[in-house]
Amino acid sequence: MDVTDAARPRYLAHIPGAAGGGEQGGAQMARVCDRQGKTYLLRTFGNAVPNSGHEVWDVSDPAKPRKVSTVVTGLTSTHKNYWECDTGTAYLISGDLAKPDPLQPGPSGWRTSRMTKIYDLSDPAKPVFVRDFGLAGQEPGSTAPGPVPPGAHGPMVLGNRVYFAYGTSADGICRSSTARSSSPEGRSRPRPTSTRPRSAGSTCRPTGAATPRSPCSG
Repeated sequence: MDVTDAARPRYLAHIPGAAGGGEQGGAQMARVCDRQGKTYLLRTFGNAVPNSGHEVWDVSDPAKPRKVSTVVTGLTSTHKNYWECDTGTAYLISGDLAKPDPLQPGPSGWRTSRMTKIYDLSDPAKPVFVRDFGLAGQEPGSTAPGPVPPGAHGPMVLGNRVYFAYGTSADGICRSSTARSSSPEGRSRPRPTSTRPRSAGSTCRPTGAATPRSPCSG
């Protein structure tokens, strides 16, 4: 929609999402970044349906959106992503759990419905996988006692830290992690060694909010 004149919104184009009802299909989550002189849309494809995923569209001409890459597909769950426009680092909430109860991991082996896939999208047409990230007990092959920690709801980046929210309207966890080291010249293009989040051991108690606000406030 072109809402330059808010009183007269003008239809430009529609990018279809995945089939499915509320909280199932569609394309719920979207982020927009300007890179390399163009405007890109990072969006989910499906929320909780088979073959969900994440994709990038060139929306420099909003009337003629063009898909430039499928970052990852074959998922059974997605949710709130975060894309750093300066570095191109993207934190993609993802999961391929085959069955939650009794627990049956999918092809990746992760034991939760939602963890975080980190990608370098500095060139949106050529996604580069960096690593997976989650809580202890969620990782493939874990034999940790007790229930598996709740799945990720969404990350936020503030300064040099990433705040991961786990659990929705429940007894969740807020994990604060180091994103990468700072430099006087600014934040450089991410690398697997510097982008790797390192647990800071900080947790916050939830307030029951389902939408991220400021870090650890809900």
